[in-house]
Amino acid sequence: MVYSSLNMKRDTVLIAVTGGIAAFKIPPLVALLKKEGIKVSVALTPTATEIVKPNQFKKIIGNNVRVDLFEKGFDYKQVL
Repeated sequence: MVYSSLNMKRDTVLIAVTGGIAAFKIPPLVALLKKEGIKVSVALTPTATEIVKPNQFKKIIGNNVRVDLFEKGFDYKQVL
């Protein structure tokens, strides 16, 4: 098991990947978390996308991967 005493099967984990060389080790980790029933969201920095492609993560988690801070058309005035 990946998790300890926490009941991670009900939790969501956000994995934020930066452009370090260890970024290539993250897809197997995400796959392992997903296999354990943990809902995983992934965010990549622009530099990280040069090491691992967002589609790698999308195939594993079945959801879109965040690579931009804001979605296209985001209007901060609607939030305030």
